[in-house]
Amino acid sequence: MLESGAKVFYPLQGAGCVSSVETQQFMGCPREYYTIHLQLNSLIAYVPTDNAEKMGLRRLASPDQLEEARKLFFSKSVKMPDNNTDRKLLLKKKLNAGRISDLYQIIRDVSCCKAHGIRVNSDDKYIMEQTILLLESELMLIKKVTAEEAGLLVREDIRQREAALAD
Repeated sequence: MLESGAKVFYPLQGAGCVSSVETQQFMGCPREYYTIHLQLNSLIAYVPTDNAEKMGLRRLASPDQLEEARKLFFSKSVKMPDNNTDRKLLLKKKLNAGRISDLYQIIRDVSCCKAHGIRVNSDDKYIMEQTILLLESELMLIKKVTAEEAGLLVREDIRQREAALAD
């Protein structure tokens, strides 16, 4: 059970902080919810405590987990499926899992599509943009930096990766 003040990541919504655990009525029955203030759009999410893990809610990655995920980012890319629909399903599955390593892998593999002879489409670009925003929200809390600084960190990693590919 997460406590008030716990820093968390919620797939498709980003990183935030549990502000409380409260009981609300749902279809006439009391149910406990985490109230989470999400950094990414200053949203409040209510996540049922008994379903939180299934919904992908997790504690914020540790600095060590962040560095392990970054190592994966700089490792060899994986060729994405040629079929647009298959590629979109794979990316969405990883995005829904919401592990920090999955976020870095999405960015790595989509940014390397051209090197694998795959043309990036608008769905790929949209998922990549969303993934970058989600990763930035987590970096803000892990590294205690502003949104702008988190964005610079992610973009610098992407720049370094692209430079390494060009060599």
